Amino acid sequence: MSYKRRDMFPYLLALALTSTIAKAQPVFVTHRSLEARIAQAESVFRGTISHLSRTGVVPSGGKETPDGIARYTITVSIAEVLKGPQRKTIELVRETFADDQRFDQWFGHRTSFLWFMGPSEMTWEERTSGKPRANAWTNIRLGQPVLDERGRAEHERPVFAMDFTCLEDSKEILSRARKIAKRHIDTLRVHTFALGKNGPWSSLDVPVVPSLERIAKRLIKSPGEFLSAKSKQTDSERQISEVWRERLLQAASVEERRKIEDGRARVLRLELGALRVEGIRALQYFKSMENISLLKSLLKDEAWRMEGRGDDAREPQRVYYIREAAYEALREWGVEVSKPWFEGTF
Repeated sequence: MSYKRRDMFPYLLALALTSTIAKAQPVFVTHRSLEARIAQAESVFRGTISHLSRTGVVPSGGKETPDGIARYTITVSIAEVLKGPQRKTIELVRETFADDQRFDQWFGHRTSFLWFMGPSEMTWEERTSGKPRANAWTNIRLGQPVLDERGRAEHERPVFAMDFTCLEDSKEILSRARKIAKRHIDTLRVHTFALGKNGPWSSLDVPVVPSLERIAKRLIKSPGEFLSAKSKQTDSERQISEVWRERLLQAASVEERRKIEDGRARVLRLELGALRVEGIRALQYFKSMENISLLKSLLKDEAWRMEGRGDDAREPQRVYYIREAAYEALREWGVEVSKPWFEGTF
């Protein structure tokens, strides 16, 4: 099913607001839900680094790699296997900058991790280079951060469940991981939600499993639940909230404050609408008479937004984007329905 980029519009609005206090360029980040990581990994286990050795690969001060490269060979002592073959230890290798002391600090602090192994854990560069890494692995720290983790993006990215819950507590992450592993989800089929959960240009990969249908229906019927359920705002969301707060404080009159609040409400409606569209997209894997009836009921939905379309994209049009998404989904299923009116010059 093909969909156009325009549905990121609400998050572009958010980006515009954020840019008033921060000029950094947005970075597209694809998060993999905990369910997707476990489903795609060949093995998942909990353990600590029990031994390590370090070898210099490229000395510091070079022209191409001034920071130098070091290779760590680590032995992980396995305390619990959640998926894959039973074993007590495993040896892993990772290259990093010569001044990176994380492995030494994790070893010293006996930091516990949830480890994921398999081809799914290779980086994009490794997948496309023709030189796949043997024993590719990633991990999620379950203990306290160490000093050298500060400022490293891979440790600051949140862990999401497929229902968009941000998992911050190590005990909760491990508890959820155990429950997911017991379901024996082995599908490699993945659906991507474009939701802007950690900035305007982020997405979330989830496995295509029966529970995705329930999530899709909730997104369509009760999108507000996915906003109110968040336990903590991301940095981008905090910045946006601060922009609104600042504008309200600077408002010179009651009328100006009312306009600001109205603008905030419009952005919220667009965000809720975008969540409903994502629900429609996620429903594509679950064709049934019940779901056909649900999508048909959306062909008269009243939600709209202004967009530039056609040859002259500068001319705004009122677009009933929920109707459009539902119509496209029904057509993909081969359901014959009359095309609703969903765009036109305003």
